[in-house]
Amino acid sequence: MRGFLKPVSFITPIPLPPEGVVSVLNEYFDIVTRCIFENRGTVDKFIGDAVIALFNAPLLLEDHALWVVKAAKAITE
Repeated sequence: MRGFLKPVSFITPIPLPPEGVVSVLNEYFDIVTRCIFENRGTVDKFIGDAVIALFNAPLLLEDHALWVVKAAKAITE
């Protein structure tokens, strides 16, 4: 498992068995999904290690750009 997340790609890779990769990805997805939901976003789909989120859909959301930034900030903290 090498560089699957850009924010941690500078860390020396540690070989993980498949179960370890699944565990790390599940924790990552839990954090990202929670941050999206807490900031009025909708998770559309997962593609590899990417989470596709929608803001201002399916319902209109006033100041949706602000909520996107808040979600992104929460994810990186």
